[in-house]
Amino acid sequence: AGTDLDRADRLADGVAEFEPFGKEDEDQAKLESDAVTYFIMSRQNGYLQIAAAIKDALLLRNGVIKEWVETRTIVRTENYKNATPEAMAELTSRPGVECESVRWAANGDLTLRCTYTTKRLRCEAVPLENFLYLKNWDSQDLQDIPLCAERHIDTRADLKALFPKAHKKIDLLPRFAPTVNNSSDARNPARSQVQNFAPVDKSQELVEWFEVYALVDAGNGASERRRVSMHESTILEDEPVDLVPYVGGVA
Repeated sequence: AGTDLDRADRLADGVAEFEPFGKEDEDQAKLESDAVTYFIMSRQNGYLQIAAAIKDALLLRNGVIKEWVETRTIVRTENYKNATPEAMAELTSRPGVECESVRWAANGDLTLRCTYTTKRLRCEAVPLENFLYLKNWDSQDLQDIPLCAERHIDTRADLKALFPKAHKKIDLLPRFAPTVNNSSDARNPARSQVQNFAPVDKSQELVEWFEVYALVDAGNGASERRRVSMHESTILEDEPVDLVPYVGGVA
């Protein structure tokens, strides 16, 4: 009875609970439950994201939430004074950071260009006007759907942080030209007031792209799930994935 009451208390404060397979698994199940509650509800404003998806389900019959690990690449120029050869070796061999020497003067002044790769858990409700799926797919389980996609509009700088190997392709993508969209305008009335402002730099221009999850022939007759990030015929990234990061719900 005490264990059941403890579970009820955790469910009242959390978003989900993992069931243990046995007594030896209870601590691990509680740890996983607490981790989901912390990362989703505390770090990602989970209550707001879930409420937004529920509102979409009530008004538009479907609600979609995306859960994924976002990987970004950030380049920084770092300056150091009185750098010794030992310090140089340590600065250029940090885990998770790739650095190259730009300038190293005789007085020890050192300039490095460092590339940082960061990862963080993300959870967001996806506006339905930006989510595309097959018309004949009638299941809320999206893991087996042959094809679904999410439409994004990001700056060139953000795109380069997401796809560091596609910088040249991103520079050639056309600038996004906003059109009238009743759904997105109703969701964000301020959108039509700011969409015509010119960016201060090309890196801040908006670009439209699509994140596509498709089942394709792996070459042996079996289907393989791939994530293709693209704009029209320009592919920014194409890689295999284990699952579809979207979950759907209806009222």
